[in-house]
Amino acid sequence: MLPGRWFGLAIACLVLAPETTASWQESPPGQGRVVIRGIVVDDETGEPIESFTLEHGRVKGQDVAGAVWGGQSRTVPNSYTIVDGKAIPTRHTPAGEFDESLEIEDVPGRGQAWCRILADGYEPQPITEKPPVAADADTKIDVTVRLKRGRPLVGRVVDHEGRPSAGAKLFLIRPTGMNIRIVDDVIGEGSDTGLVDPSVTRAVADEQGRFRITGVGDAKALGISATSVHYATVPIPQGDEPTIRLPEPATLRIPYAIEGDEAEADIQLIQVGEKGRVWVVRKVRVPNGGEVVLRDASPGPSTLWKRKLLVHDDYRQKVGVEHRKLTLAPGEVAVASYVRERGHPIQGKVSELELGEARMMFVAIEPVVPPEGKPPGLGIPLILDIVACDADGRFRTARIPPGEYAVRAVGYRHQPRYGPFSGFMEASDFSGSGTVVVPEDGKPPEVRLKLDARRLEIDPAR
Repeated sequence: MLPGRWFGLAIACLVLAPETTASWQESPPGQGRVVIRGIVVDDETGEPIESFTLEHGRVKGQDVAGAVWGGQSRTVPNSYTIVDGKAIPTRHTPAGEFDESLEIEDVPGRGQAWCRILADGYEPQPITEKPPVAADADTKIDVTVRLKRGRPLVGRVVDHEGRPSAGAKLFLIRPTGMNIRIVDDVIGEGSDTGLVDPSVTRAVADEQGRFRITGVGDAKALGISATSVHYATVPIPQGDEPTIRLPEPATLRIPYAIEGDEAEADIQLIQVGEKGRVWVVRKVRVPNGGEVVLRDASPGPSTLWKRKLLVHDDYRQKVGVEHRKLTLAPGEVAVASYVRERGHPIQGKVSELELGEARMMFVAIEPVVPPEGKPPGLGIPLILDIVACDADGRFRTARIPPGEYAVRAVGYRHQPRYGPFSGFMEASDFSGSGTVVVPEDGKPPEVRLKLDARRLEIDPAR
């Protein structure tokens, strides 16, 4: 439903997909498969690598150098048990072992399926010396994949004024379709709290800003998170012991004051870099009536979402409202305001054609005349507020500024899995809509909406 939510779902599928043991049987003509079973070890010590990621890709013919990576991926091991707040890997196979099945088919324009190993501190390595060929169909291959650390990259990180960037966190960004997620100060976080992506190679600078990182391989850029600037990207530096100077940060003020809203706003600041390969999610909490000042804001385009908690009996779901977009310049002081000094709440009642069919009902408020020239019609980025209806169908929003608004209602026979108003992921069972004007002076009239069985669709492009 939201960028953060979409990203969590993507990671769950790409990084933490359930591990399965490949089954082998004779394949029908034209759909041959090869089963590759192996163990991943350190090339120098021969010891098994504890955790790694299998990343799929495509290669045309036997053009190994031209392989394109970034298909479906999974981690080994892929299941965890939380002990004392820490994620402990749960192994179903001995350390370092994997079992993968590849289809033998050189698809025109795409090439043959292949697979490689990614692990923290090591250069990527395909699981076989050459891509599978027709002769490998309906066979099982046993391999040992030896990962090399390669030549280390040693250098120094300083802030925009030349001071050592002690404790700076660095990581490699490879030309791959896989995403790297940075959440606050955690590099390569998985979809669940406490899990880190084993395919991401990381390093931490010492007190003098010096760092040493191995496994550079095909990496084209370094991502850096430091105390002076939350996130920056630089090309892989050349030369002996290069010095990386971080950009000057921007300052971002986030005031929050909305009567009738939550006591504390949950703001997510999101940046997407390196052609979508890096997602930076920063979580900020702002008390109602206060503000937060980020003096280490990263220059460049950003997206902000105010996330609020919807509660309906035992249902709990975070949804995003009041979308903001901004581009920060180095040294700039900018403001992303979540303040409403004028206006009134919108309240009313939602009823059903057949009483009791909708177990849960929700209402969303968005401008009839959208800001910034955006087209009218329901779109999540435009929503100012979402609230749950009570057992009688009554609702009341937080303060809404003067203006004309569309009031949209949805109902569910059970409950929305991804949150209400996510029609392109999960359509509602019932819907209804109306309009209301919040006057400059005085309260708006109560809104009466009636649900019917038509599904309210949301344009995913908006």
